[in-house]
Parts: sequence; C-alpha cells; structure tokens
Amino acid sequence: MPSNMKKYLITSVTLGLITAGGALLIAGTNMLTRGTIEENKIKTINKGLSTIYGVDTLKTDPATLPEGKKFDYVINDYYVVKDEADAPLGYAFKTEGSNSYGKISLIVGFNADYIYKGVAVVLNEQSFASTLNKKYLNPLVKEGKTVDEVDVSCGATYGAKLVRSMVNSATNAAKYLKGANNG
Repeated sequence: MPSNMKKYLITSVTLGLITAGGALLIAGTNMLTRGTIEENKIKTINKGLSTIYGVDTLKTDPATLPEGKKFDYVINDYYVVKDEADAPLGYAFKTEGSNSYGKISLIVGFNADYIYKGVAVVLNEQSFASTLNKKYLNPLVKEGKTVDEVDVSCGATYGAKLVRSMVNSATNAAKYLKGANNG
C-alpha cells in the first residue's frame, strides 16, 4: 500500500472516530437534559401565567384551535386558565416568532371576556435582548401596558415590532375564540 494512501486512511479513521465520539456525547447529553429542559419550560410558562393573572396557584386546561385555523405566531394550542375553584380566569396563547435578530416566545393572556390582560416572556434570544427588555417588554410585562401604549422605536425596534405583531396575532386568535364560543 502506498504510504500516502496509508496516511489518508489513518486520518480518515481518526476523524471518523472523533466525529462518532462527539455525536455520542451530544446524544448522551440530550438524553440526560431533555426532561429538565422540558420541566423548566413548563415552569416558565406557569410562572408567566401566574404573573399575568395575579394568582400563585392556577389550573390550566390545554385546548386546541379548530383544525385548519391558523394565526401568525400563535401556537395552535392555548390554555384555558382557571383558579383553584375551577372558576375561569381567561385564556392564554403561546406565541413564537423570530427575525434576523433571534427568537422570542411569549404567553399572551386574556380575561374571561377575551380582553387583553397581559404578557409574559418565555424566551428572548434577540441580539438586543437587554434593550428590548428594558425599553419595550418591561412596560408590557411589569407595568401592564398594551402594545399600543408602548413605542416600538426603543433601540430594539425590530424585536419590538415582532413582539407587537405576536400580541396582535394572539388578540386576533382571542377574537376568533370569542366568536366561536359565543356564536
């Protein structure tokens, strides 16, 4: 066997073993952390719902919009939010969106009369996340303002416009749900 061929073969086998080892390491890490990541996601959603509805303990019943009915950014599943005595508090929609600056996910809550109640951040991977939080999301989340009351020209304009579109899409889903449940 020519010496060059032997070098190429050894190099290929070595790189293949390194790649296979890396793949096994990634798969093992995924298996170990998958459950924890999912639990933390659920905790974040429940914490957001508690913040929106102002109660520490609440119940959520997952529901699904009718098949074929889609809204931009709105995940097809939504939550019927109830207090401990099963009295309805409202409805919450999980939204997800992305732009060239990153991903963002929100929970948008509405009261039992389908009127906007508040928003909670589940995930904010925007490259200007701190500016978006400080100048746009904090007024929505902590001060309870609506998207019409907060200026999108905040230094993270594209992120703020994405959030506004996500909340408006959830509002459209709530209006649809109101018509479907009352008509």
